[in-house]
Amino acid sequence: MVKINNLQETFPTDVSGLVTENNLAAWRMAKVQNVSELITRIYDVNCEPDLESYLSKTGIKTLETEDDFRWMMEDDEEKNIPLLEARLTSGGSAISSTDKLGLGLTRFYLLFPEAYFSATNLIIGNREQYPIRICSDPIPEGSNWEYECELMLG
Repeated sequence: MVKINNLQETFPTDVSGLVTENNLAAWRMAKVQNVSELITRIYDVNCEPDLESYLSKTGIKTLETEDDFRWMMEDDEEKNIPLLEARLTSGGSAISSTDKLGLGLTRFYLLFPEAYFSATNLIIGNREQYPIRICSDPIPEGSNWEYECELMLG
């Protein structure tokens, strides 16, 4: 006999006698009925559920009118993006303790590992008394991203 597949462990044999539904199911010639959804639930717990299984858990929403509608989206507002470096000039060296960063609405530059912010975003660090406004879109610098910023101290 010839192997059909490299994963095949045994060779096919001749069949004699009564062929039942179980035989057909073993040969993949009949649809097998599922007794429980346990494997699907285990997969959903260990892996992220796919869109189809998520949507099957929700019902159909019928809107009252045919007007426009809105989806309420949610994101993680508390995500911590670590600050890698603060600079007085673009591409310059890191600031020192004697530098007066942001004094008199002067702009400075912050280096982050992700391009997470965009122009006009307001970010707050550990001290909420120093809010910082992002003034420009990110500029790539190697695998990091540089932002032009200013202090928002009223």
